[in-house]
Amino acid sequence: MTIVIDDREPDSIMNKVSGLKRRLEVGDYVINDVIHIERKTCSDFIGSVYDQRIFEQTELLCQISKMPSLIIIGNMSSTIAEMIRTSRGSFSLQQYYGSLASIMAQHPGLSIITVDNENQFITLLLKLEEKMSKYNGVSSFDGRVQKVDVSTKIAALMQIPGVGREKATILSKIVSIKIDGINNLD
Repeated sequence: MTIVIDDREPDSIMNKVSGLKRRLEVGDYVINDVIHIERKTCSDFIGSVYDQRIFEQTELLCQISKMPSLIIIGNMSSTIAEMIRTSRGSFSLQQYYGSLASIMAQHPGLSIITVDNENQFITLLLKLEEKMSKYNGVSSFDGRVQKVDVSTKIAALMQIPGVGREKATILSKIVSIKIDGINNLD
């Protein structure tokens, strides 16, 4: 099994996890092309709620992944208390739970996991790889071809190294004819 790690992830994690390091357009980790993980520290999660980035990230993650996961590292209560103490903004547990509820309502298939620290995250990541290896990456995919909307095609194409949103949008127009042709073989 293979873990693909976004090359922008912290060295403190990359040095402890063996895997392919490359730029990922969606997510931070991919295990066996099945599990896609977006990793957030509590501070990063708060920032991504403020700028709405988390909602786009989870949308794209769910479009391209069979098993999308959001993993939040740290203690949110402590992070919020520290922000208030140091006057770096205000964010409440109500906002945190409200954001999680919105994400869960929009993406029922998304797993949201919290861990206390980076070491627990690394342990979870390695256990996920181990379990995927044990089950040979077998999942419940039944092989049926489904209609693919444009945003899903774009998100999938963005997984190709060097293909960003602009190139993926152009490619989706070219590829869509073939994909739609295959999908309509019924």
